[in-house]
Amino acid sequence: MSDHIDIVETADGSKTLYDRQKQVHYRNMAGAQTESRYVFLEGSGLVQRPAPWRVLELGFGAAVNFTQTVAAFEAQRAAGGRLEYHAVEYAPVSPELLDFHAGEAGDMARAALGEARDTGEVATVTSTDGLLELHVYPVKWVDFESPGLDAHAVFYDPFGPRSEPDSWTVECFENARRHLAADGVLATYSAATHVKRKLFEAGFCVASAPGPGRKREVTFASPTRETLEGRDGFEMLSRDKYLEQDHD
Repeated sequence: MSDHIDIVETADGSKTLYDRQKQVHYRNMAGAQTESRYVFLEGSGLVQRPAPWRVLELGFGAAVNFTQTVAAFEAQRAAGGRLEYHAVEYAPVSPELLDFHAGEAGDMARAALGEARDTGEVATVTSTDGLLELHVYPVKWVDFESPGLDAHAVFYDPFGPRSEPDSWTVECFENARRHLAADGVLATYSAATHVKRKLFEAGFCVASAPGPGRKREVTFASPTRETLEGRDGFEMLSRDKYLEQDHD
């Protein structure tokens, strides 16, 4: 077990991790699973999409997004659908820290993290029925390349801009766009003005929406405006307004 990472319970009863060195929680303490479902699964539109699902995540962390995605996928899986989940995590946590994840998804997450930590190479784990694939890449986001990957959703979920500013650059968002399908959606919990500006600079169309619980706002982006327009609760943002503002 890590000597500086603790397992903590959030307000909805689900668990996440707390890094005492960085003094950051891996998920929102108002509800880890609630935030995961609202921002990433529902906000990206993934749950409304027929199989197959291809997901790219920055920040595998405590695997809450992965396990929630697998849970949401069960109806599609019963019909023979496939889920391909790619997660970039440059600092994989000890698998024992994820003992709170039960079932097959938890087993897959722990196996992939263990292999990625032990080898320093991409770890691939496949479900027994072959319909779920999990790939964990122990690299920095700027170094990640997967030619041909056109993800339906990018779960942009590193630590926040204050804790991890190098994960919130224009170059990082450009890399996300290269790996996103034309009708795909990038979802992130951040509502910072400079994050929205950098998304625009990376060539995205950008929308905001109310956040879960006490969180006022979250952000979504897509290469195409049509993908975001008309979504319930989404407000399309003005590219000109954000690009006219002075840079930080």
